[in-house]
Amino acid sequence: MKKLTILNLLLMFSISLAAKSYAETTNQWGAAVFGTRLSIVLTNNVLPAGSKVLLSCITTNCSTNNVYFVRTESRGMYEVDLLDDSEKRIELNNPANAGDTSDRWGGVAAGKSFECPVPLLFDKTLKPGHYRLVARQEIYLKKNPGRKNLIYGQGKLVSNQLDIEVK
Repeated sequence: MKKLTILNLLLMFSISLAAKSYAETTNQWGAAVFGTRLSIVLTNNVLPAGSKVLLSCITTNCSTNNVYFVRTESRGMYEVDLLDDSEKRIELNNPANAGDTSDRWGGVAAGKSFECPVPLLFDKTLKPGHYRLVARQEIYLKKNPGRKNLIYGQGKLVSNQLDIEVK
């Protein structure tokens, strides 16, 4: 019995080592803005109300320009919502409520990706049912990355939508 338990643990460990990262398995993206796209990935699409999850947000830049965003804590870089069947928006994460007012600039160089885990809490009062999860991110094109006032393009990335079920 002890050998079987050890064998099971070794098998689980081997499987976890062979798992690909989110960025490698992502194949669904939102619409491009300035040649940049946003994708979101969850490890599970059935979630109990009251659960905490990490949403992986991947911003990839397929253009020849660098793209910038205001970099704060992960909850401050993305707006994440649930949409029910009637298109009612349920806010899970709002950058305006993140509490970090820092104006540090981050970005994604041409041909590169940026991946960020975003912690989310599915409130216990959330009604069971089917929802769609979507994230948004403000991005900028800048003439001079070191100067805030030289922005010449601003856009909002909208991710792919994930179908999830809340139990």
